[in-house]
Amino acid sequence: TSATEERHKLGVTRDNQRMLLITPGGGEDGSRVVEVSLAALAQKYPPDLRTVVVCGPALPPRERERLRTMAARLPAVSFLEFSSDMVTLMAAADLIVSMAGYNTICEILSLRRRAIVIPRVKPTEEQLLRVERIAPRGCITAIHPDNLTPELMSEESWRQLNSPTDETIWSRGDLGAQTVSNAEVEALLASQR
Repeated sequence: TSATEERHKLGVTRDNQRMLLITPGGGEDGSRVVEVSLAALAQKYPPDLRTVVVCGPALPPRERERLRTMAARLPAVSFLEFSSDMVTLMAAADLIVSMAGYNTICEILSLRRRAIVIPRVKPTEEQLLRVERIAPRGCITAIHPDNLTPELMSEESWRQLNSPTDETIWSRGDLGAQTVSNAEVEALLASQR
């Protein structure tokens, strides 16, 4: 399925419609990301927006049902437990709200998608360290979980959705890891000769 086909399947059929994807990854500790995002949408839901929530298969059932109920109160929201094709969903989105797992960030960057990421900070700071290095390049917007509120999420979401895309941000970093790795290995081998 292409990103365009996915958009049509989800009801994003007009050129001026936009799609927001909210996903906390596996979901085991991402309920707050989904909850705050849905609360932000409850404050202001533009008529041209279609939202897809993929809560993740590891989200506890009670939390999943609570969030599904929140989503059901909003217009134009699809609530999924799991997607077998997250890459296509991400490619179809105009904006992604997620946590900052390694695979998620790699997909966001390789697909060149706007994203608001909320890093996990406990029990390790791996996700926080990742976004602290990537966010200054302008490729993603990071919100520390201590600062995460519906008001801030709403403000940042509408800013992202309503501002023109700066395509130059994608040229600020080389995402060609294979090329870089090959050059490093060749330099190491040359130094050993």
